[in-house]
Amino acid sequence: MEEREYNKYRRRLRAFLKKYGNAYPPEVVDFIKACFKDSVENIYDVDILMQVKQAIGVKYDKPSYYEAHLQKIMENFDIGCRVVEIASGRFPALANLVATEQLKIGKGTITLYDPLLINMEPEYPNMTIKRKHFSHKTNIKDYDLLISTMPCRITDAILETAAENHKDFYVAICPCDHFRKPLGPEELGLYQQYEADKAAYLTHKYNNGQIIVDQLPDEYEIYTPIVYNKR
Repeated sequence: MEEREYNKYRRRLRAFLKKYGNAYPPEVVDFIKACFKDSVENIYDVDILMQVKQAIGVKYDKPSYYEAHLQKIMENFDIGCRVVEIASGRFPALANLVATEQLKIGKGTITLYDPLLINMEPEYPNMTIKRKHFSHKTNIKDYDLLISTMPCRITDAILETAAENHKDFYVAICPCDHFRKPLGPEELGLYQQYEADKAAYLTHKYNNGQIIVDQLPDEYEIYTPIVYNKR
């Protein structure tokens, strides 16, 4: 990336942190500042950095991580419905994109669940923010479509709740593992396959359509599974 373009994004980052920096824990702000220069060169990174890059409009030669997921969601579902995003992360990068598209078509709402969401007011009239944990006890009867990217430890809760309540879902399985003993690459692949197999089993058990196991295009070099149902 040329220095001139990087400096443009660095100015945008300063403006972003001036607006939202106090809502992040200090150690997270330090992490963003320390890693931004390297991160801006790559489309894929940890979610905290990808959310910031989405917010300040960092452009690449292809859609961003969240834009790519939005495209895939819109190819397979009507987002003009009651969408809930679970495990949104600290900044609602994907939810902001969904809300924007819903406003364009004149229908649909999006509700966010994540206790880590920074303290900010929704930027869109069709958005509701709930800084709460999502669990099996969460009432989802008022939602039509559950979406999540890298939901970590609550992946099982999302898959099970969607199937049991006959709700449509789109989940990009987390690329990390959540065990006390870190997994090697082969074991991690088995864990991700387990989650994809579980989605297939639950979808069949509760007659919740057909399961699709997919991934982002090869050009992203992100090979973790995406699971969603088709009716």
